Amino acid sequence: MRQRGMLIAVGLVLLVNAIVLVGAATNRSGEPDAVVTLTERELPLSSYDGYADRENTGLGLRLNWSQGRTRSVRTAFQPAGSTGRPDWFDKAKLEAVGFDCTMPLDDPHAEIHYAKMLPRKTYAVLEYEGNAWEAWLANERKDLADMASNVKKGEVSPKQLTDARQVYERDARTHSRLCVVDVGNDPAALRQQYGDRARFLIFPATVRLSYYKPGVLGDDFSRQPWQLSGLIEQILTDEISVPKGHRAILEKLLRTDRERTRDYSPYAERQRDPAYAVTLPVGKRHEPWVAGIRPLATQAVR
Repeated sequence: MRQRGMLIAVGLVLLVNAIVLVGAATNRSGEPDAVVTLTERELPLSSYDGYADRENTGLGLRLNWSQGRTRSVRTAFQPAGSTGRPDWFDKAKLEAVGFDCTMPLDDPHAEIHYAKMLPRKTYAVLEYEGNAWEAWLANERKDLADMASNVKKGEVSPKQLTDARQVYERDARTHSRLCVVDVGNDPAALRQQYGDRARFLIFPATVRLSYYKPGVLGDDFSRQPWQLSGLIEQILTDEISVPKGHRAILEKLLRTDRERTRDYSPYAERQRDPAYAVTLPVGKRHEPWVAGIRPLATQAVR
């Protein structure tokens, strides 16, 4: 009886492995849906500790992306990675991916109605170093200009402006240039709309609805109208395994960082220029894989 159970368990493992291998082969067959070269800014190491342990044979990269330009109220300079609602993810886009937005926003039951809505699976379009990234840079530069004006009015200290400029310069050099620019339930239609396969990636994602009031808490907050917006909750293929044949550069980076900082961490990765570039194809099933990694020289601040 015990032997039969072991045979069933081994058979299930072999079946699962076979399914995974067939899926990977199908994903990589034919022409890739996209091939993009990203850097450490967009694909930092996901294994921060434990890799030095000889028993740990895994090494992965984490897809680092942002919501892009948002409609957050900016009462002060906000560093890269701050949360916000994408400008383009409006009521029409929410309905297009399947959310029921028919209830009027001022209905007494609207808050409960929209709070009950669960995240939905769809597809997200990520643009690399394109218009969304340039818009983000321009928005940050505008914030700096506004702060400079406020320094002259005495509303902001010169030190705050200096600190904000340092944050901008660091983020312009190290922040991910991969921004979500659209979502939709039909990946083929999205690819037709975003045809540059070296700049646009399409990945499965989960999105959620946000029912909110714009602005910050204050005397007039209660008079603000309710609004709807979508948020990208997760990119579902955001962890990418690195094959053994492409690990040499990353292993050297881990050793160097441990010698300098005793650990590889997200904080350390944000303080330096990117150390490597990754060739990342995306297959028929919208699953990425690592096709090559090369070292990078220091990049200048834009």
